[in-house]
Amino acid sequence: MIVVAIAVIALVYGRSEGRPFHLPLGDGGWVAVAGAWCTLLILSRLLERPLGQTLLALASAAILVLAGVRQQARRPADDLPRFVRRSVS
Repeated sequence: MIVVAIAVIALVYGRSEGRPFHLPLGDGGWVAVAGAWCTLLILSRLLERPLGQTLLALASAAILVLAGVRQQARRPADDLPRFVRRSVS
């Protein structure tokens, strides 16, 4: 899950620096996928940790999924920078 956290931080940092890159599902889509992946990893080890620790981890993963869904709703997947967009007409 540390790798997932580093990847999400790198994605957000790169976007905040204004670097031109395009992701197929958009930023929010990949953040939501990262949260869903963390949820699956947490659920796979559900019985190995104390209940409070598991619930905290699941709540954190749920917040990550919700943040990704909210970002996806605010900014569509075709969020190419203006200088990269080409008109078809």
